[in-house]
Amino acid sequence: MAQTTIREVGPSDAAFIGELLNQLGYPVSEDELHDRLRRLGADGQQLIVAELDGELAGIALTQIYPVLISAAPTCRLAVIVVAEQARRQGVGRELLLAAEDEARRAGCDRIVLESGTWRDEAHDFYSTLGFESIALGFRKRL
Repeated sequence: MAQTTIREVGPSDAAFIGELLNQLGYPVSEDELHDRLRRLGADGQQLIVAELDGELAGIALTQIYPVLISAAPTCRLAVIVVAEQARRQGVGRELLLAAEDEARRAGCDRIVLESGTWRDEAHDFYSTLGFESIALGFRKRL
């Protein structure tokens, strides 16, 4: 059985992260990606990396913030993506469990995420791990 390891992101992971963002449909230049990664740490967000048998396999980004509707903070899973070649091998599950652990350590009472309406397989995956669909999202580009 394949071994999944979760760790914090390192400087040498940038090229892999860029590839994953491209797979999601969010292309980014190497310079811009390095700038974004620097800002994440300054903003208190946590980016973790999954390795499958020693090979980079996925990433997840958590954001913890206070909310008006609860005394406890909320954890937003801002990004979760598993490389195409590593899907259906438990990597996404391990990333989600690590994000939940981080949320609990921070005192959060919920973890939320957004997923494109066209990502049916992802929605099924989230449901199997106890997530429920609760809202319809909107955005306006500025």
